[in-house]
Amino acid sequence: MIVKPLLVPSTIKKLEALTRRLPHNHIKRPQLEKELAQRLAGYRGELSLDYYLMNLPLKKHFIFHDLRLPGNNGFFQLDLLLLTRYYFLILEVKNISGALLFDQNFHQLIRIQDGVEEGFADPVLQIQRQREQLSQWLEQKHLPQLPIETLIVISSPRTIVHTKSSASIRKFITRSSVLTKNIEHFDSVHLKEVLTNRQLKKLTKYFLQQHTPESINPQTRFAVSHTDLLKGVYCPKCNSIPMQWKRGKWICNVCYHSSNSAHIPSLKDYYYLFQETINNKQCRDFLHLSSRTATTNLLTALNLPTSGSTKGTVYHLSELES
Repeated sequence: MIVKPLLVPSTIKKLEALTRRLPHNHIKRPQLEKELAQRLAGYRGELSLDYYLMNLPLKKHFIFHDLRLPGNNGFFQLDLLLLTRYYFLILEVKNISGALLFDQNFHQLIRIQDGVEEGFADPVLQIQRQREQLSQWLEQKHLPQLPIETLIVISSPRTIVHTKSSASIRKFITRSSVLTKNIEHFDSVHLKEVLTNRQLKKLTKYFLQQHTPESINPQTRFAVSHTDLLKGVYCPKCNSIPMQWKRGKWICNVCYHSSNSAHIPSLKDYYYLFQETINNKQCRDFLHLSSRTATTNLLTALNLPTSGSTKGTVYHLSELES
């Protein structure tokens, strides 16, 4: 059973909004695009596992995607946590193209692609640290201590995997296509029931309560100024900025696409990059609108929660996220 499904993280949405609003020649753009690509790859890798996880017995395995819990030094995050009455299983998902070399002599992961080598942090150390953090968290919360298994899952079938040292690390690495077989093996090994059904449900609810989503300020992260960002409504067809509001429609000056609702994704960008509320003046400035009345009509039509009245009306944009 998938207790905590995988949703597009707000961090990805914020980075996508910043990518749309940052000029193509901006010095920070390559760094931004690289981080966004890495996060999207991780998200898609996790998403691909659901195909295999759905084949597990519903009442026996409880699955949490992207679980972020408070630890001794900030937070620790688990790509996937599988909970049973007998054991925990932490899954660290790697969706990296090319050939991967697990080098335990120097505790690094090396990706070779198109003749270029690139180093990554050692996922074996990473998942062992996650195991320790989860164990400490359970102890501090006075929760039952279950055996904790760990696996690194290579989600792409095109990725080639090599190891450069002891073959013992192979037990930590698997492919998504054989993940269910690994879980069936753990099921056959861990036969001692540690949790009752009632305790299992209670722990499941507690995990959800303790989960704290990651929140970043993308402009601070990449040292980008508000004045660097492009304002206006972007075209949903060719992504050009800005569209123009003419006779009750948004018109693209590049591809001439017209839309009645193109302002909605742009207001979402404002929500992710600036703040969760907007007033008429701020909306006119961001969407390049000249008419106060037209702006009021557009905002009112969205049926957003409001506060204040008349010229002091503030619209709450969080409803657009759903």
